[in-house]
Amino acid sequence: MEKSSTLTFQFEDSKIDKLKEFYKENIVDSNNQYVLFLAKLNGVSITAYKTNKVVFQGKNASEESLIWQEEQVKWVNSNEQIGSDEVGTGDYFGPISVCAAYVSSTDIKMLDMLGIGDSKKIDDDKIMKIAPILLKKITYSQISVSPQKYNRLIAAGYNQAKIKVLLHNQVLFNLKKKIGKEKIFTVVDQFLSGKKYFEYLGDSKDLVRDIHFETKAEDKFPSVATASIIARYSFLIKMKALSNLVGKEIPKGAGRQVDTFAQKVLDKFGMEKLEKMVKIHFSNTRKLKVKES
Repeated sequence: MEKSSTLTFQFEDSKIDKLKEFYKENIVDSNNQYVLFLAKLNGVSITAYKTNKVVFQGKNASEESLIWQEEQVKWVNSNEQIGSDEVGTGDYFGPISVCAAYVSSTDIKMLDMLGIGDSKKIDDDKIMKIAPILLKKITYSQISVSPQKYNRLIAAGYNQAKIKVLLHNQVLFNLKKKIGKEKIFTVVDQFLSGKKYFEYLGDSKDLVRDIHFETKAEDKFPSVATASIIARYSFLIKMKALSNLVGKEIPKGAGRQVDTFAQKVLDKFGMEKLEKMVKIHFSNTRKLKVKES
């Protein structure tokens, strides 16, 4: 049985009004003269008092209260849209994870309340808390390429940019098929020119066109910010699985700490196992010292 928790906050009038509007369909009667409103939904009750104190109580109290602990993001475009982003391209260990997310205008309030923004600016602990909420509420398509498959593609002559382009195209195609809409504003977090992007795709099957490319799109478009969070969540889950294989948490990135960790993995498990966990073409590999038998 999940443990019930109680969290108490002091909110301003404007946020109290937002809570009341957000939970208006869940409000129930309260006989407490000091209560402004009482809302009950699955696994949590929210009590707002006239003193502006708000209490979240229940097994889902922590998750629900998280919605109200961030400030609203100002989006460049908050209309219906699809956006895609990728994670893991700069990490020596682990996969590349790409996600496309569909966001309608009715989702914006929920996303703002969750504090959605670029996943690079949100710590991993929070990603692990808010991503499961998004998975339940947002329509998305997500693909990850394992280090093993990534290395095979590189060996076959692909570069990382082409791999990313193919993955973005695939999740965008899958998502448009899933929502049943072909013509919808679509934005990709830009990592190369639009011309080069479509050159890499060539005559690919199921080609998605009419794409808006934007640098730092995760700060401007809620669909890309959402996709970034979900992609990061997938990446973290897979990194945890790899960490379990070696018995220690794998550091992220490709810096000196990663070099040191990779050397330890090589020394203990050998190159055959390490190659299944890393992107071999990274310069980190050249720094490794293989012990002579």
